[in-house]
Amino acid sequence: MERWAGFARVYAVEVLCPEVPLLTKQDVLSKLRETCGAVAALDPTGETEGLSFHFPAHRVAFKDGSLPAQCTLVASAVPLAAEEAEETYRQTWDWPGAREAVARHRARVLVGDLMCAALPYPERLDLFQDALRGVLAAVPATALRWLPSGKFVDPAAWLLSRSEGGERDPLLGPINVRLFGLSADTRIMDTLGLAALGMPDLQCRYRGLDPAEVATGLHNLARHVFAKGDVLYEGASIPGLRKGERWTCRRRAAFAPPARAVVDLDPGPAYSTEDLA
Repeated sequence: MERWAGFARVYAVEVLCPEVPLLTKQDVLSKLRETCGAVAALDPTGETEGLSFHFPAHRVAFKDGSLPAQCTLVASAVPLAAEEAEETYRQTWDWPGAREAVARHRARVLVGDLMCAALPYPERLDLFQDALRGVLAAVPATALRWLPSGKFVDPAAWLLSRSEGGERDPLLGPINVRLFGLSADTRIMDTLGLAALGMPDLQCRYRGLDPAEVATGLHNLARHVFAKGDVLYEGASIPGLRKGERWTCRRRAAFAPPARAVVDLDPGPAYSTEDLA
């Protein structure tokens, strides 16, 4: 599988908290064992400031052997900077209460994986989200700032998405569909989140289409890519939004940051924006 620009060596989420949480190694370890199974502290007897853990059932192969997948927690008493928060608000479309919830935070806990980049991406993401669920059992959260997808996520909704049953959705946090207005009738929409896992994100530049319909189409296609892998090859033709329409896939650099490769979807002459190519 081709590694796309933007592939995350560390996959991370910031847990925004009302105050700096009192985290002990044993407490976090016990919560992680409830959600991840076999877990051990990297420094089980030491008094290091960091909280790092490894998962012996998830081995990552290297040239000279293998190491267990790891995660680390880093707490900070410094709230999210206003400009960082504002940038994330602009592309958070599925949580109306984000601004109010984020305003209540006074501290952050960064949760990141380590030594996990070579894991199969479904295993990597599932392990990370199981670990995050364990962390949330030990850390009160007002909001999650999902760094790979560039949006705020409601902790309650996300925990529900990880539960068994009809509400389960492994991609609630990891995938975002963003909107950028270029002119009165010309827009670009893309996905953010797949590239961090080694898959291509998607992009569509268009005019004359309903943004809500394009967003739904991109979101569904992103889920297809996650389930099937890198299947949208150069020149591939896929169904458009309406019966009989075909959209063409092209490999391109992302129009909107962060810099990464994407599959650019050409919606055809009726809606295309060739002047932006």
